[in-house]
Amino acid sequence: MKAQRVCIKIILLSITVFITITASTSLTDAGRPYPGEVLPSITDSKKTEAEERYRSGIQYSKTGRHQDAITAFKKAVQIHPDHFLAYNDLGNAYLDLKKHKDAIKAYKEALKIKPDFVPAMKNLAYTYGQLSDYKNEISMHKQVLLHKLADGETNYNMGVAYSKLKMYKEAIESYRKAVTTDPSIADAYYNLGVTYSTQGNYDKAKTYYKKMLVLFPADTGAHYNLGITYLNLEDKESALQEYEVLKKLDPKIALQLLDLINNQ
Repeated sequence: MKAQRVCIKIILLSITVFITITASTSLTDAGRPYPGEVLPSITDSKKTEAEERYRSGIQYSKTGRHQDAITAFKKAVQIHPDHFLAYNDLGNAYLDLKKHKDAIKAYKEALKIKPDFVPAMKNLAYTYGQLSDYKNEISMHKQVLLHKLADGETNYNMGVAYSKLKMYKEAIESYRKAVTTDPSIADAYYNLGVTYSTQGNYDKAKTYYKKMLVLFPADTGAHYNLGITYLNLEDKESALQEYEVLKKLDPKIALQLLDLINNQ
């Protein structure tokens, strides 16, 4: 249960327009909440009952019975108020029903009980992002990094949030930390290309689009953006090479690039 890469949207306004930043996601399936961890065994009868309710909630969630899951998790925390895992997964169930404010409350309760519980921090950051509350999202990413310094995924997601706020210097720093920690985060290279393009630094944009394409040679967005980058660098021949590649991958996008090349 985690996140997705948002579909690429192409907007052609001028030669300097690029396919947009890929959305905040986690590489493990990015965008869905993080489930909890296993609690230690409980011997007290009421706590055992709470654990049974909690596990029922997990099963309900797995089968898409989110309202039943919410009922089970609520009963678990009613019986065992310190059950931080139940609060965390209660937040997940609310999120499945698009009840973001209720999800936030549940994640915060989990963190009141266990302030160092990183999964709840990540879920809270994700939920803020869903509400376009990027300042609070960034704040939670920073909290995660205090507990987990080498976290490429969190640095990547924080970079996206900074990009949404047009804080490009901070976005670049976050993306670069992401790929330093985990060089396999292809979308971080892609977003670095977009961000440097936004700033008019086409040489660096070219470098990062190429790094993206090393990992995903058939990525149409990276080829398209690289073609536009070559045009901005007045390298029409290389732009045409990207057109030739795109013809085989996506003829429609290839024609859009060709129109820009011919109109330069």
